[in-house]
Amino acid sequence: MLNDLYERGVSKIGLICADGLKGLDDVVSEVFPGTSLQRCTTHLKRNILSDVRNGDKGDVADDLRQVFRTGDRNYTVEQA
Repeated sequence: MLNDLYERGVSKIGLICADGLKGLDDVVSEVFPGTSLQRCTTHLKRNILSDVRNGDKGDVADDLRQVFRTGDRNYTVEQA
């Protein structure tokens, strides 16, 4: 898919947000060097919660909501 985009004239991609597919970072850096790859926060949170005991999931989910306040544009990395 990335090669197809390149062949159709896309020369640069600023950011790719994905769900953590294995090997994607290697392919992205090969086809579009310098492109940032960010893991989708929804999938990241789901993966974290899958390793948490059921009784603690609510508390951890609340903490994750505070860390990943994606709807607040004024929220900084330092605050997280």
